[in-house]
Amino acid sequence: MRSDSKSPLAPGQRSWVRLNQTASKRDKKTEKNKNLSSKLTNGKQCNSEDCNAIYHSLFLAAEHNPGCKLLTVMELDLDAGLAKRAYSSNPDAYPTSGTKPIIHNDWFEKVVMQQKPFLANAPDQMGDQFPDLDLITSLGCGAIVNVPVVENGKTILVINILHETGFFTPEKFQAACALAELFD
Repeated sequence: MRSDSKSPLAPGQRSWVRLNQTASKRDKKTEKNKNLSSKLTNGKQCNSEDCNAIYHSLFLAAEHNPGCKLLTVMELDLDAGLAKRAYSSNPDAYPTSGTKPIIHNDWFEKVVMQQKPFLANAPDQMGDQFPDLDLITSLGCGAIVNVPVVENGKTILVINILHETGFFTPEKFQAACALAELFD
């Protein structure tokens, strides 16, 4: 994470390096957690324990800024047309098992193809893009930001940050979007 004045993150926010070092000490991880992009795009280099530690560090960062009630990470295999939930801060409601086919809808076009974040600050803004809307709202969430993570021009992950209805102010939306920078 950059600490220059162009970063949308609040001054004084812990850097990704410090956060990652803290998580590494806590989880007894090594320098393997440094190069996230190569790990996440090559399953042979990132075993599930490593990826879970990386994604948990992402969740801790999101809890700090912008704040979240739920965070999930979807890994995309566009060639195979499959998405896999690789991390969930609430595995009881959103388990990390199996894959599902990618649906080519408006959300997919915006987030995956155009590589732009999606914001819905209320359940009625989610439209038919979220078939699990009842589950989302039952968890006290009514706002979502979906942030694409892009490598070599291709969307490889989508970070899903959820909170209560109306939570994402412009500043919090920018902080949510900046989470993708942690993978640079």
